[in-house]
Amino acid sequence: MSTPASLKAVPNTTNTLVLKRYSMLYIILIWLSLLPVLFFVWLTWPGYYYNRLLFFFLLPVYAMLWYILWITDAILFSKLLLTIINLIHKPKEGYFPRDKKNIDYRFWSLRATIKKFAVWATHSSPLPWLDIIAFKLFGVKVGSSTALFDAYVDLEFVEIGNNCIIGQGAVIMGAMITHELLIIKHVKIGNNVVIGAHSVVSPGTIIGDHTTLGGMSVTHVGQELEPNWVYFGIPSRKYRKNEYLSIEESEEEIARKDNLIIQYLTPDEMNSLQEIRIRRKRKQVRTTKRYEKKIEKQEKRLENHEKRLENLAKTDLSARKERKIGKIEKKIEKRVQKSEKFKEKLSELAPKSKVIDDHENQTAEQEEN
Repeated sequence: MSTPASLKAVPNTTNTLVLKRYSMLYIILIWLSLLPVLFFVWLTWPGYYYNRLLFFFLLPVYAMLWYILWITDAILFSKLLLTIINLIHKPKEGYFPRDKKNIDYRFWSLRATIKKFAVWATHSSPLPWLDIIAFKLFGVKVGSSTALFDAYVDLEFVEIGNNCIIGQGAVIMGAMITHELLIIKHVKIGNNVVIGAHSVVSPGTIIGDHTTLGGMSVTHVGQELEPNWVYFGIPSRKYRKNEYLSIEESEEEIARKDNLIIQYLTPDEMNSLQEIRIRRKRKQVRTTKRYEKKIEKQEKRLENHEKRLENLAKTDLSARKERKIGKIEKKIEKRVQKSEKFKEKLSELAPKSKVIDDHENQTAEQEEN
């Protein structure tokens, strides 16, 4: 039995081979993924006899297309085999004994073996989007703006948000093997999260938005990292508030940032900044009015639904009217959700900086004088 969670010096998934009897799947998947490639090689090879110069000129293009086709086939055949395995035994979270007789332990090892070859192939390719496609197909929820090219990420029970930076050699573990147990727990990473190099995110970890986990840090199983904080250490602990990514910045911090910007701007650049801010203000006003109208529209519809509900409640209830009441209640719930969504978007329209406003007022007074 090999080491189940090793950190090798090559791109790889943290699920290494646990039960060696499944290694025959590697050979099956390699041959299945090669068959379409061999077919296309057979189709293109006659070009050598008709126009050798053109064939050798296009040979690098052919080779790249064959290579991409091989990796794509590896992903698709692995996904097909994985779907069949999941129909037989569905993956689930929990603590399972590290025993070959345990069905969850065996099927976890089988799933890891199936995914391993395809992920190794995508990691070894120079095309990062193949990497993202493979992870998404295998069940990892990851934003398209997040790169997993240099990280060691488990292939199930992992959810990663948008605009995340994951350092080289960082490990995100949806599953962990201890001396006696296999631990499988859902990992959730929010948006705009930074995970430092060679950090370890253990199973069950929840990382909030705008949070930074420092390099060489380790979270414990089931740890929750609050939004807008910086964490360091083994195990990771709160270090300080993440001021630069925090939504709830203080007025002093906003003023300090704006002062740093203004002192390096020339008068022409300041005028350009003012023009940009005027356009942004206009856009903000239009957006605010649009959301206010949407909220008003939803509230009117909500009132109409509530009146209909009251009128139906006053009459004798038949089975048909009860169904109507159920439909109206669902509509009311949808309207409330939409209204709350629009209110959240309205609240996200951040106020403009007081420092730049003051600077604009000063320049206006100077121009008048």
